[in-house]
Amino acid sequence: MAENFLIALHRASVAFEGREALSELTWRLSPGEHWAVLGENGAGKSVFSRLIRGEIWPVQDFSRTTPARLYAFSGAPSESPIGAREKIGLASPELRETYRRLELDITVAESVATGFTDSLRLNVPFTGAKRLAVRQALARVGLDRLFSRSVLSLSQGQLARILLARALVNDPVALILDEAADGLDAKNRAKFQAALAELAASAKQAGTGPAILFASHRPEELPGFVESALYLHGGRIAASGAASQVFAAFAAGLETASRAKRPSGRTLQDSEHPDAAAQPPRSAPGVEYLIKLDGVDVVVDETPVLRDIHWTVRPGENWAVTGDNGAGKSTLLRLLAGDLHTHAGGGGISRFPDLRPEGLWEIRALTGFVSWDIQADLRLAQTAEDIVASGFFGSLGLYREPTGVQRRAARQVLRRLAAAHLTGKTASALSHGQLRKILICRAMVHDPPLLLLDEPLGGLDTRSRLDALRLFDRLARTGTGLIIATHHDGDLPDCVNRILRLEGGRVAGVAER
Repeated sequence: MAENFLIALHRASVAFEGREALSELTWRLSPGEHWAVLGENGAGKSVFSRLIRGEIWPVQDFSRTTPARLYAFSGAPSESPIGAREKIGLASPELRETYRRLELDITVAESVATGFTDSLRLNVPFTGAKRLAVRQALARVGLDRLFSRSVLSLSQGQLARILLARALVNDPVALILDEAADGLDAKNRAKFQAALAELAASAKQAGTGPAILFASHRPEELPGFVESALYLHGGRIAASGAASQVFAAFAAGLETASRAKRPSGRTLQDSEHPDAAAQPPRSAPGVEYLIKLDGVDVVVDETPVLRDIHWTVRPGENWAVTGDNGAGKSTLLRLLAGDLHTHAGGGGISRFPDLRPEGLWEIRALTGFVSWDIQADLRLAQTAEDIVASGFFGSLGLYREPTGVQRRAARQVLRRLAAAHLTGKTASALSHGQLRKILICRAMVHDPPLLLLDEPLGGLDTRSRLDALRLFDRLARTGTGLIIATHHDGDLPDCVNRILRLEGGRVAGVAER
């Protein structure tokens, strides 16, 4: 094995719950290399990142003469990841979910400083030198103004950038960016790309700097300086080498899989459900609106987030909610879902005037909700089918056994989004993108008249995004209302006909699409 490497894998495998997630991987990362890691949802990309960071061990075979994994950051190569993780920076949606799930009430500065030890809480003295390094890392991502803010008060996009600063603060030898730009608005995606390009350029000129690995389902988010690529399929390396060649192999693999999945050219939705035109309308005759906000204010942790919101959602309207990171999009959808209340003394909110729901559980019976926060709060021991079935009760855990009819409905909706193969798998065994598909199924399982979708296609591969968009259009044609918050125009189904733009927590404009 060549000596000029940082991390080397030799026939390395990883197993979870008695099943191999990665099989016989042989791969090497050398100083200064920049790689793209490609693969569909569930291909093993996130497990691969955890393996090379030393978070999990490869399957042990004591009869082998060559170690399955070696680190060579300094001195002689070692099998142990001790001391390696602190020098491998990481930014990923799973890390963001961990912050949300644990509700870590620490400052932005403390969060970034945990990158020195790869911990979740600051466990070393916060010296002047470390404070300076934290400020420099925050300046790199354009958020030095948030130095003293609580992490709990951040939007998803802001938290994504904070975790990038955390990954950079310790001058890492290697940097893993696993869907790290997911949730960023266009302006901040551009800043993210510029910061990485500057990092790669300075490293090339000085001969030092981290080797960088990118995993993304959006080709436009892969930087131009990537020279090599790794294509994972079914937990194995399908192609590895020059980026252009591997990208071509990946595209060919997607086309082959698509033909095998739909030989007739029809989708699962087409084959299982009659034409939408034959379905009855969902809205009751004469209903003036589904949701109406009249001068609404929302305050979160004593901070005003939404101010004087006037907005009406009428039957037949499907809305996109747009705006920069921190504009209030997620807060607005949480308000509509009943998870937040209007501020005392402000305006009011009215829902479904023909039904007049009272209380959280009645609101949840009429709405389906997909959000980052829900995904972070999932019980990892639950199966995909149980998670979907919990949508009947508006809960994140099953507190009573679903009926046979509800079980069948859960399995049916999983089939509609081509996720039937995930039915019996636990959340802990699913990738970030697979979990997002499960949450979409959970939101629609009880056939609500209104879907609230906060970045619903985050983490989904290209084929899964297209499946979801087609399904959203079909639901809209049967009368289901959709409100979708997104930073990507391509993540909007054709049925969206109205746009609400937020700026600084206020309505900046309403337009037709």
